[in-house]
Amino acid sequence: MVTASDKHNHKNKVHYFNIPCSFDIETTSFIEKVPNPSTRSQKKFIPKKRATMYIWQMSINGTEIYGRTWSQFHIFLGQLEHFLGLDYSRRLIMYVHNLSYEMQFLLGHSKISDIFARKACHPISCLLDNCIELKCSYFLSGLSLAKVAENLTTVSVSKLKGQLDYNLIRHSRTPLTPEELDYCAYDVRIVYYFIKEEIARNDNDITKIPLTKTGYVRRYVRNKIKDRYNYKIYRDKIKEFMAADENLFITLYKAFAGGYTHANVDYIDICMEDVASIDFTSSYPAQMLMHKYPMTRFVYENIVNYSTFLDFVEREACVFRVKFHNIQPKTKHHILSKSKCELIIGGTIDNGRVVKADYVITYMTDVDWKTFNMFYTFDESDINVDKFYHAKYKFLYRPILESILDLYESKTKLKGIKGKEDEYLVSKGMLNGIYGMCVTNPVNDEITLDEDFKWSSNSPDIQESLTKNKNNGNQFLCYQWGVWVTAWARYELLRCVAHINEDVLYCDTDSIKFVNYEKHKEFIKSYNDEITKLLERSALMNGFETERLRPCDKKNRPQPIGIFTFEGIYSKFKTLGAKRYAYEKDGEFHITVSGLPQQVQFGEIDKDTNTYFDDKTPYRCCINKVKSPTKYIYEHGKFVYFRDRMSIPAEYSRLYSHTYIREPYTCELTDYLGNTMEVSEECYIHMMPSDFHMGLAEDFLLYLADEHPDVEEFSRTVQDKLAVNFMQTERSIINVRQ
Repeated sequence: MVTASDKHNHKNKVHYFNIPCSFDIETTSFIEKVPNPSTRSQKKFIPKKRATMYIWQMSINGTEIYGRTWSQFHIFLGQLEHFLGLDYSRRLIMYVHNLSYEMQFLLGHSKISDIFARKACHPISCLLDNCIELKCSYFLSGLSLAKVAENLTTVSVSKLKGQLDYNLIRHSRTPLTPEELDYCAYDVRIVYYFIKEEIARNDNDITKIPLTKTGYVRRYVRNKIKDRYNYKIYRDKIKEFMAADENLFITLYKAFAGGYTHANVDYIDICMEDVASIDFTSSYPAQMLMHKYPMTRFVYENIVNYSTFLDFVEREACVFRVKFHNIQPKTKHHILSKSKCELIIGGTIDNGRVVKADYVITYMTDVDWKTFNMFYTFDESDINVDKFYHAKYKFLYRPILESILDLYESKTKLKGIKGKEDEYLVSKGMLNGIYGMCVTNPVNDEITLDEDFKWSSNSPDIQESLTKNKNNGNQFLCYQWGVWVTAWARYELLRCVAHINEDVLYCDTDSIKFVNYEKHKEFIKSYNDEITKLLERSALMNGFETERLRPCDKKNRPQPIGIFTFEGIYSKFKTLGAKRYAYEKDGEFHITVSGLPQQVQFGEIDKDTNTYFDDKTPYRCCINKVKSPTKYIYEHGKFVYFRDRMSIPAEYSRLYSHTYIREPYTCELTDYLGNTMEVSEECYIHMMPSDFHMGLAEDFLLYLADEHPDVEEFSRTVQDKLAVNFMQTERSIINVRQ
């Protein structure tokens, strides 16, 4: 398992065993009926959600161990700590896929300390028994366990599916079949091989593995900068214009917004035919290459008149608060997000977007200002701008641009090349992470867990956090760059939307779905030509060969970055709003619905066998045996069933509700074979299959009913919802009176 010759690595005066280790548990969720303490209720018993662990497993340097009880776990842990001589300064790192789940159970049985988390209930790492560091391999990979298995390059290990029926009640004395034990072992085996490959990627040093996948791209770009510049001089330059002032940072933070995802209200709940789809190639990295960014210290400016404001936003990078009167839409595309407004008076809202308003206060960059003017009119004689900051525009530093080009070229050339899968996945993940590392918030809440196992979030002192970030020697990026990346991406997408206009059905960050493709084909070509010239200008000004913007794939075909790629024509398409759409392409039915797990696509019915088939797998897999959301919608009418108030039962939704519980219990539990034993837990997570219900928000339905009074479905749905709300109100009044 571990020998004396196993290498030790040092970090912060702590010695680490340089070996891959993993840990996992399997649990059963059940309902316990406990006596009802209330004497006023007629119910003798009330249901309580419970869960218990029935097997734990580890892989330590390739040796797999499992036990059935927590006492066995502690005995083994004690032996392991004694054998390896573990203590606070001599540690073992053990990876857990989805650490939040295992840690909730461990809290009731082991000493957990040094918890690091970005949000409650989602630890990234913690310390077990003061000597074993538990780290979350999900944060490191960003992938499900099955996907991690698929992406292994040194071995072929697949996560087993279906060998462990989670609907069956089990406990520590429930016999497990060889197939079930194999399923459990595979979970830790996959993580073991994953970490083994990660150690190899990191100079054979486990201490160099970052906590999250973003750490890799940070290291890559930082090393690029160090290769080209004197890092101390670079850092001194960056510190000059970092957003280290509290008021400036708050303005930037409030101006930051994500991608534009929205549906044209005229096409909601309508099944359209012959819908074209175009998609930006690596949109965010392309924006970083072709546009300029604030690259000097921000200066505060007191704006005294509208003409001065217009002069600044034409020439410089600006961020500010703006107060509008009488906002009116120019098109059916409403781009101003309600959530980004400080105040709205007399507003009409379209699924979270402002249609019109008497008065609005919001935050913007100069790029957002240009975009806003494409889609709205307002009273120019009654506009007020304050909290105004401006800086000079320049291209990002060359090592950052070079990193983007390197990773895009690597991703393009390696895609589909046998034997290069690992390098391709690394390049793809790092390219996607370049933007993410730019917009990392330097002011993070402190997430803590108290003695009663309750999570709390404590807001830090903003100015103190900004000063600490500024003086952090590892910080080589500026928060404002990330703010402008998404602003430029929205601008590029929405100026195309403004041109295609009423033919646009739906947008999602870097893609547009629209009708009448032939009518707009020439515009798309001219737009791509314009973007190509912008990118080439940037390349020449920064000393790069323009050919680097269009590396060739394995078939020697150029793949230009940043332009619109034609994704094809959907024979049918229907949307119900942001992140809710279904389409049919080449005989296959697809859905994308926020809140549902990753979908499986299904082809047309096979007339001979009367079954459906998934042609995306290497073999023709009969999906009658696979219950999924897509299959359920397909079998219940496809586009007819895909509508407001659509429901998918738990057996098809593949959703589970998680309840985090701190309520010690001891009870008798009978498993599915009839075996009974006493079980107990201190902390646990109860999981149960969950139905999926998709409904349009009430204010959105009201807006739809106003926009389309001739559509009975919208009016009827609104009336139904209002009736339900009325009944709930009446019931509440009655209860209060009683």
